[in-house]
Amino acid sequence: MPRFAFVLLLTAAALAACSPTPTPAPPSVQPSAPSAPAAIRVQAPSEWRDALHALAREHQTRTGELVALHFGPDEAGDSPHIVITSGVPPATSAARGGPWLAPVALARNGLCLLSAEPLTLAPATVLGTLLRTDVRAGRPAPGSPAGDAALQLMHQAEQLQPGARATLTARTRLFPDSSAGTQAVAQGQINVFLGDCASARVAQRTQPRLRVTPMPPVLAVETRYHLALRQDAPPAARRFAQALREAPARQPWRNHGFDAP
Repeated sequence: MPRFAFVLLLTAAALAACSPTPTPAPPSVQPSAPSAPAAIRVQAPSEWRDALHALAREHQTRTGELVALHFGPDEAGDSPHIVITSGVPPATSAARGGPWLAPVALARNGLCLLSAEPLTLAPATVLGTLLRTDVRAGRPAPGSPAGDAALQLMHQAEQLQPGARATLTARTRLFPDSSAGTQAVAQGQINVFLGDCASARVAQRTQPRLRVTPMPPVLAVETRYHLALRQDAPPAARRFAQALREAPARQPWRNHGFDAP
């Protein structure tokens, strides 16, 4: 090989060795899609099912904020932001630094008898009808607000007529909640159901042949419901809790058998 060509080859090799290695282009980063807002989680007794579904639909339509509803112990979901409960709510722990804000009164619900024709009832004849041997009666199982209220009514009935509590305990068929009892009346499984007025009025609206009879004053039992909000609840949950307490929400409550606190 001529000396001049050899020198050119050496020069080219040296230049190739000194040239920087091209850096590969970084992979393109795709922007992540915004995550959907978390739903407002609400836990409530089963008798609130129809009223809360109506209120949640209205709230979602108006605000776009999703509401996840869970009813009764069988539907317990993730830790709720809002709890509707009877009796003493868990929010009383807030005074001791617990996770709940102080509870607020929300609504009231009484006991009524739901019956089907041809059985005729009046408030004055409620107890006598429940004690009749030819009447198939039902009540919610203890542990639910309506079930506990029915137990209290049976205690009051005992004061009016000794032996009434034992008779009612033995003769009334237990149902898991008022919704199941009202369905049993509609299907003819029982003649009369002692449950909460809200569930009875909902059943009557869908089946007008059913009759709702209130309790006489001496047997009246009232369940009071409270709303409890977690201290760390997101703003959307706080807005829904406030909406439930405001005047526009009270008409849907009344439509579903509840009374203002």
